[in-house]
Amino acid sequence: MNDEKLLVLAAKAAGMPPPVDSHGVWSAWVGSPEGGHWWNPLEDDGDALRLAVKLNIHISLYGQETGITAWIVKDSAHHFDADYGDDPCAAVRRSVVRAAAEIGREMA
Repeated sequence: MNDEKLLVLAAKAAGMPPPVDSHGVWSAWVGSPEGGHWWNPLEDDGDALRLAVKLNIHISLYGQETGITAWIVKDSAHHFDADYGDDPCAAVRRSVVRAAAEIGREMA
């Protein structure tokens, strides 16, 4: 699934406006015109953490050798692994967004 589809489904799960292409990056404007920000949990650690909290997504960090897993608490059958690679924070963000996208996909 590409980043656009992941973010659209994650936003749906979180009850947020759908993301738009803003200068080549898919994100959604949240907040007021004067005091908001572009929401993109694939790029922003804070957005990813707030998304995980809102949707009750658990994150486990096992170390560079074994990777990262995010899973949806209500359904242990859905877990989303990511390799640490060179950026462990990016791996965590992607795992969280993948789990949120699964919640959004099931809402259809």
